[in-house]
Amino acid sequence: LDVCSRAVLGYHLVLTREYNRYDVIKTIEKALAPHQPRSFTLPDVGYGAVGFPSGKLPELGYAIWHRMRLDNAKANLAGETMIALCEFIGCAADAGPPHHPDDRPYIERFFGTMGSTLSSRLPGYTGSSPQDLRRALADPKGNLRLFVSLTELEELMEASIANYNATPHAGVNGRTPLEAMEYLVRGKGEMIS
Repeated sequence: LDVCSRAVLGYHLVLTREYNRYDVIKTIEKALAPHQPRSFTLPDVGYGAVGFPSGKLPELGYAIWHRMRLDNAKANLAGETMIALCEFIGCAADAGPPHHPDDRPYIERFFGTMGSTLSSRLPGYTGSSPQDLRRALADPKGNLRLFVSLTELEELMEASIANYNATPHAGVNGRTPLEAMEYLVRGKGEMIS
């Protein structure tokens, strides 16, 4: 997530309980590489407006950053991750203070948005507590046609993030993250590396 524009640069879907250092490196690779649009098979699911910065602004493909904020998860601070960030990309890695998610409000807000717009609508959602009404509503009650396949989940994730990037955001004065990124790169002539 680019803090200045709030644009999601790339992502990597992990289906395990906990991500590992290789998942972090894969996410970094996807944030650097030019976005590869996918074909959607689900009806009424797609990009709408171009949904990723390097898809809208080709000059952002392989653009690097100077600083990356991380939390203190072991996978983020693993040796291989630090080598990828500090030596390969050449950026500073800034692990925020442990147990202080408020120190990383931009990514926490993004996770909250993804939770409310995607995760909580999927079958099997466990809710925030046993009393959460969404928990009961997400129970497919054995109806297998309500389950989501991996391919469908990947398409839903791609479309949700693209939609996030193309939705006006209060943190960038009502612009979409893509508009904010375009303004910063082309309008102001900000340096990109």
